[in-house]
Amino acid sequence: MPAVWAGLLLFVAFRGASSAGFSVLAPERSLSAWIGSSITLRCTVSPDISVTNMEVRWYCPEDPQVPVLQRTSPDSQVIGPQYRGRVSLAGDLGKGDVSLKMENLKVADRGEYVCYVKSTDWYDTSTVTLQVTATGSAPLLSTAVAGEGQVNVTCASEGWSPAPKLTWTDRAGQSLPGNPTTLAGAARGTAAFISTLLLLMLLLLGAFVLYKKGNASGLFTALFMWPQHNT
Repeated sequence: MPAVWAGLLLFVAFRGASSAGFSVLAPERSLSAWIGSSITLRCTVSPDISVTNMEVRWYCPEDPQVPVLQRTSPDSQVIGPQYRGRVSLAGDLGKGDVSLKMENLKVADRGEYVCYVKSTDWYDTSTVTLQVTATGSAPLLSTAVAGEGQVNVTCASEGWSPAPKLTWTDRAGQSLPGNPTTLAGAARGTAAFISTLLLLMLLLLGAFVLYKKGNASGLFTALFMWPQHNT
């Protein structure tokens, strides 16, 4: 084979290998962490080549023009306003580790994050979903006379993330027919709920008697539970 053809074929083969030379991988596609804590969104390049001279960018799909963190060169790094002082690249860029560490998590941080790596002739992405969990305030019970020997018992709580499921039970753990839980409001992206239970006055009086005798649970309790989600 003439040397010129051999050289041309080698050039084409090299170009093809470099354009498909790496993949961006997120081993944990769904993560959950408590509000105020820290977490690392793991993301690596395969094979584990150096990305020190490549563009590395983390962003949210709903606002791709505003980066969470963007590194275009060893001397150039941009961090989005709401993440300043809270995010950093936690991996060894020389080995293709572009993991993102997030600190002092807020409820507003929940959502999808895209890990983007770009060389001169190739790029790839991977996505991680973050759920930020927050425990709401202690349930507050109140009562109001509803007429015909009945009374409404209302349970309210706020500050939950994600939205909890509320159920009413008696002392034996049996479910009681409470009204559907309704959204009362939200603060900083958290959920606030109100649920009402209709009881006979006689049962409510019995609850107060039991409470005065030291039965802290009373006749009825409100139980908050988080919905199941992947971690």
